Amino acid sequence: MVYKLAALCFLLVLPVQQQVAAQTEADDATALLKIKTANPSNTKLSTWTGSAPCTGRWNLVTCSVSNRVTAVNLMGIGLTGTIPSLSIMNALATLALSNNVLSGTSRAGLMALCTAATGLQTLDISNNPKLTGKSLSVLQGLCLQGCMYGHCR
Repeated sequence: MVYKLAALCFLLVLPVQQQVAAQTEADDATALLKIKTANPSNTKLSTWTGSAPCTGRWNLVTCSVSNRVTAVNLMGIGLTGTIPSLSIMNALATLALSNNVLSGTSRAGLMALCTAATGLQTLDISNNPKLTGKSLSVLQGLCLQGCMYGHCR
């Protein structure tokens, strides 16, 4: 009976594992290309072409051995506009966006990212003085230095 139950559990979990694995390097590229689209004249992103950021050709991107983007370091490269949704990037551990000119109310995009990227360990949006969103101040472990968030602790 135990063996049958274990086999049934395995068969029930298998489709879920396949759905998780459906998040691919191409999905990571789709999400990251939103940043490039919002900053078309930024030469630091000129290597971001195609759907394979883990080939070693995309600068500012670090990947795992399983070809998933795990870190994006876009500190101080002159990014403008709002932070696009990167929530599909569920392998992302580090996202560094500090010292840019990002703007808008970032709460929705950042909360979606934090929810989907379960391995996210570091999110740095410091020194983006045009970002707004008082409700972000309740988060812990989020670097808010130099941003216009009210009631920061």
